[in-house]
Amino acid sequence: MKLSAFLVFGIWITIFLVSCEDSGVEMNKGTVYGLVDDGERAPIEGVVVTIASLSNTTDANGRYIIQDVPIGLQTITAVKDGYLVYRSTIKVLPWEPSENTKDIVLKLASVKIYWTNYDNNTICKANLDGSDPENITPASSVNRPWALALDFEAKKMYWSNTQNNTIYRANLDGSNPENITPASSVSSPVYIRIDINNKKMYWINSNTSTIYRANLDGTVPQNITPVASVSSPLGIELDINNNKMYWTNWGNHRIYRANLDGTEPQNITPATYVNRPGSIALDFTNQKMYWTNREGDTSKSLYRANWDATNPQNVTPSSSVINNPSGIAVDVYNNKMYWTNYGNSSLYRANLDGTNPQNITPATFVSGPEVIVIAPE
Repeated sequence: MKLSAFLVFGIWITIFLVSCEDSGVEMNKGTVYGLVDDGERAPIEGVVVTIASLSNTTDANGRYIIQDVPIGLQTITAVKDGYLVYRSTIKVLPWEPSENTKDIVLKLASVKIYWTNYDNNTICKANLDGSDPENITPASSVNRPWALALDFEAKKMYWSNTQNNTIYRANLDGSNPENITPASSVSSPVYIRIDINNKKMYWINSNTSTIYRANLDGTVPQNITPVASVSSPLGIELDINNNKMYWTNWGNHRIYRANLDGTEPQNITPATYVNRPGSIALDFTNQKMYWTNREGDTSKSLYRANWDATNPQNVTPSSSVINNPSGIAVDVYNNKMYWTNYGNSSLYRANLDGTNPQNITPATFVSGPEVIVIAPE
């Protein structure tokens, strides 16, 4: 079975290259292709392979192909949640199949949960089951932290301070904190997300009902707010492959999405299922969005729906494990969702359908938790 799959893939590449030759492909560019597996010959689907700002996602057989790559020495990366980031180099030649083949092996990562504690000004991390907690708060740089985002490739964490309207970053162990606040662009920042591919950070300003983005060092800030589609925004999430950002509107009980530059906003609110939405998380494998409802008739609840708002489902395990839920994150690889309960300072996880809830709160390390993030260590 595996041999035939490789044979078909080889024939497919040969046909592709012959057709390129007949049509006169530019000789200053090449085509790179290959297979991604786990080292045991099991293909990995959904891996984003990038060369020279060009990307392709592996299919069910673990294969990828990237066309029009500039010739010469290029950096190639492969990224998927739950795996270590792969980075190497390849010398790209003008459409030569043997030289431009790059098979990749991805290794499972040691994954952690990270969260902000609003009430006691700390940032912490632990194993996925809550064990081995660690306080990684950068000294003198945290003041009512809310947002938290990780750039696991550069091994950096980003957070917002709502008390003094600042955005900081530091190493994942809390060392080397930097104030990267863009001037006149931050007002009670509550959520941050990182676009690793394009080296951008996005954030929500709750006081001014705005959405901004900037370079990862805080330079070149841009107001990308779709004005008519924002009402006290709170949570934000990015779908880089489809050029989309998603956000929740606390003010008018809505969920929206738009292009990454803020254009073409769409209301994707599942009717009657959203009330004071907080955090939002995306499941890229099953194309689902998850969100927390913090108040109203659907208070103390967790919901999910398809990306187009169809098939909404209440995935709240029970009222006993939900208390003013704030942050939510999904771990598709392990079929888990994680959330923070600001109301009683606890961390929980459950299966993606809400079954089998578990209290994973590390004693003395949780105090008014807001955002929770899952990422490789």
